[in-house]
Amino acid sequence: MNFIEKVEAHYRMEVQAAKKDVHELLLSQDMYNDLIKQDRDYVGGDHYMGLAYFWNHEYNDYLKPELCSVKKRVAVHDAFVKANLNLKEASPRHRKIIKEIVGK
Repeated sequence: MNFIEKVEAHYRMEVQAAKKDVHELLLSQDMYNDLIKQDRDYVGGDHYMGLAYFWNHEYNDYLKPELCSVKKRVAVHDAFVKANLNLKEASPRHRKIIKEIVGK
């Protein structure tokens, strides 16, 4: 198990159990950057953690980290995947899903 896998295993359980945003956890900047790099590989799959950018720029005001929780970004990501939508595109269907989950 490599470093990132150890961090993921430890914090994934904590985040799921406490339903916390990963930004509330005590991580060094290097650890956080490593998690984002790993999360890029998870975009489009079942293990997306909500850290890596996956959305069309049109939705940045809804999904950027300062405005949207990790939990909500994961929910949007998973809803896009379930609806078989291209993650990088923009459409009325994308916007509807975002508004239903994020609430803006």
